Amino acid sequence: MLTITTDASTDFRINGRETTITGLSAGDTFQASFNGSSSESLATIASSAPLRVDAQTPPPARQVYAFVGTVTSVDDTRRRTR
Repeated sequence: MLTITTDASTDFRINGRETTITGLSAGDTFQASFNGSSSESLATIASSAPLRVDAQTPPPARQVYAFVGTVTSVDDTRRRTR
């Protein structure tokens, strides 16, 4: 787990829309963008405030239905030609 600390200059987007930190909710996933270089450790980079946080709310739960069967024949007379 990694804790990040934002500041007043951090930009926030949720589902592509500009917002503030108060728009975040438990369960949202996010990606934070930081200034840094590949020679710095993750801890060093994450010790500064991110430039931007892009979050996504999870989609609503949906029931999924699946059917299992066996193909018994194919009618290829209705095949489209271009």
